[in-house]
Amino acid sequence: MSTYTIDTATSRATPTPAPGKRLTAPGLLARKGKEPIVALTAYTMRMAQLLDPHCDFLLVGDSLGQVIYGLPSTIPVSLDMMCAHGAAVVRGSWHALVAVDMPFGSYEESPEQAFRSAARVLKETGAAAVKLEGGEAMAATVAFLTARGIPVIGHVGLTPQAVNALGGYRARGKGDAEAAKVLADARAVSEAGCFALVVEGGTGGGGGRGHEGCGLPDDRHRRLGVVRRPDPGHRGHDGPVRAHATFREALRRSRLRNQRRRFLLCRGRQEPRFPDRRPDLPE
Repeated sequence: MSTYTIDTATSRATPTPAPGKRLTAPGLLARKGKEPIVALTAYTMRMAQLLDPHCDFLLVGDSLGQVIYGLPSTIPVSLDMMCAHGAAVVRGSWHALVAVDMPFGSYEESPEQAFRSAARVLKETGAAAVKLEGGEAMAATVAFLTARGIPVIGHVGLTPQAVNALGGYRARGKGDAEAAKVLADARAVSEAGCFALVVEGGTGGGGGRGHEGCGLPDDRHRRLGVVRRPDPGHRGHDGPVRAHATFREALRRSRLRNQRRRFLLCRGRQEPRFPDRRPDLPE
């Protein structure tokens, strides 16, 4: 946990990090099967300060395009934007592993392009990993990056950067053909070297079968899920990834309250508190 000191220049209470070592990709993988991980998205230094004591993993998602900039999708997000916000989140954290999304158009052309973009992200932000979307088509790129010392998180299922090709944001894996495709994508990027795998928008059946269907040893990678509905017992993944903007709304929903308490309180830590409304200003 952190203590707070007053910055006399700004009169703000600034968290002072407790001494400790930041969680790494191998460290996160070594904890698989021991306890669920806590993962949230963060886009700013201040949000990282609030969330870091309670998280194992902070993702600087390209969803910042919609959450911060009001863009219609993640497609317009640039590498400059990801580097700027990634650096801010790293400055505001000291415990959690920080990973940065690779934006659309920064890695798809070739493994060499992906390496240049990922190397820039790690250099300019200080983050420990990058995340990229895609399955079998991106397996060679994942292998290229991991062979050159860049930890990679895979992302299969609903891939928002492909929203135009998918025809919208909908759950993936409902039919047998879609489920087989999600599993093939998961298997491909896992075998290519991803240390963690995000499965977004999967159905209950696909989520339950995904880990077994990869055909890999259980400790090969951590499997994360971008969860939009309650998942009793968190079956099929090591922990959900939530965007903090939607996480606050989720706390207000009684149907998610038990899930929230079970998942966060199992860490033995106090939950981050988000004010319900702006405090009254002095007259």
